[in-house]
Amino acid sequence: MGNLKKALNYLKKNGIEDTFYASVERIMDRQEYRFVPVSEDVLKSQSERIWPNPVMFSIVVPAYETGEKYLRALIDSVLKQTYKHFELIIADASRMANVRKVCESYNDHRIKYMHLPENKGISANTNAGLRTANGDYVGLLDHDDLLTPDCLYEYASLIDKLKTEKGSEYAFIYSDEDKCDSDGSKFFEPNYKPGFNPDLLLTNNYICHFLVMKTSLIKSLMLRSSYDGAQDHDLILRAYAATCETSDDNPLEYGHISRILYHWRCHNASTAANPQSKTYAYEAGRRAVADYLKCAGIAADVKMTKHNGFFRIDYRDELIYPKNGPIVDRRDKLKSTDRGLIAYNTFLNRYDVGALGGPLVRDNKVIGGIMDSTKTCIYDGLNVHFSGYMHRASLQQDALYLDIRNVMVVDDLAGLVIKVARDERNIHLFNRELINELEQQIRDNEINSPYVDVSAYLANVTYDEVDYLNAGVDISREVTFEGYLNLYDPKFVRIMEDNAQK
Repeated sequence: MGNLKKALNYLKKNGIEDTFYASVERIMDRQEYRFVPVSEDVLKSQSERIWPNPVMFSIVVPAYETGEKYLRALIDSVLKQTYKHFELIIADASRMANVRKVCESYNDHRIKYMHLPENKGISANTNAGLRTANGDYVGLLDHDDLLTPDCLYEYASLIDKLKTEKGSEYAFIYSDEDKCDSDGSKFFEPNYKPGFNPDLLLTNNYICHFLVMKTSLIKSLMLRSSYDGAQDHDLILRAYAATCETSDDNPLEYGHISRILYHWRCHNASTAANPQSKTYAYEAGRRAVADYLKCAGIAADVKMTKHNGFFRIDYRDELIYPKNGPIVDRRDKLKSTDRGLIAYNTFLNRYDVGALGGPLVRDNKVIGGIMDSTKTCIYDGLNVHFSGYMHRASLQQDALYLDIRNVMVVDDLAGLVIKVARDERNIHLFNRELINELEQQIRDNEINSPYVDVSAYLANVTYDEVDYLNAGVDISREVTFEGYLNLYDPKFVRIMEDNAQK
């Protein structure tokens, strides 16, 4: 019934064609999943580990009329942690005494119950618990979800490792997660998350659960009630803004644990089971992203996509030009194509972006674009009508490597194009005359564009694909070495012909 409701809502919002392709993709991607818990031997070993300087966690749970079954399951999952250095703060805004009675039935000093005089919403209720937190890090836990028994151990190990090796700390950490049924016995829809990716975070709160943040940082920010429903997304964006630029020798880092350590419970009232039950949360998320961009001085529109809770960032051109003349003509020419428009406005607003890339498409399938550390196109073979795992193929995101056949670089980095093109491994890929012209323009300071279309300088001959992938890695690395980001935009599309790169 839940899936039927989702389908009908999607149809109403997006129409028949998009619903058809979304349904086909969902059927094709359906895979068997079984959560495999850590063995008892491993749990025993974890519980016996001695920590010379144990980090303290404060787990904050805002509760409101929580059912006894769910609350006991939550508390039990915390008390069963193999890592024992924590406090569990339950901030209860319930009118009834059920939550209090459940908490008082446990004889464990680590459980700290506090009754709130009124229900002011999830942010205000959570803030009340945050103010009493004594730990080094705060973990935010929903009142009906579950932690795996090795959860805090993995977080503590990661924190200890960074402190030992670098003498540094984390701003925040998150883990992979899945969903479970109302009984907490069946697990499904695993969410395997990437490492910290700021641009992907602008398109959706992929971090979600289990968020653990440095106590001093979260207390300096607190949650904002005006963003209830997306208060954690807003918090993470503000935490990143507060910590991303610093002159400290040991800046705070952002950690990801590639293990499923959190079970998001699904029942009729939960967002996990019925996204339409909290449609206000998606608008709150959109506003949180818009607020982040505004505070960063970035002119952009944050738009809802076809999928609930997922956004697109369209950068704006707010420069004031004369109504006519060569400057206007030049700008209009640069923005006359979809690729040119996206590149112009992106580079105009994002001074941290050095290269912009997107998918290469042939016969309505992705054949190139964003690559992982193995030089493999992440979305290779995906139908252009599909959105990919967790819709990520349809979202803007920072990339490790981009495919050189669809890359533009900011004008300040034009010299990198020459460097890559002159490399003996790549020289055959480029049009020598055009590269000579670009080199002369750089010397004469005559690049009158905010970007250089690298793909326009490639030879009009098809070479071995591996050569293009290697060249893409080269240009992406050079951009990174210069301190810039490689940004992947799924709408920055280049259609490939069968027998040529042009």
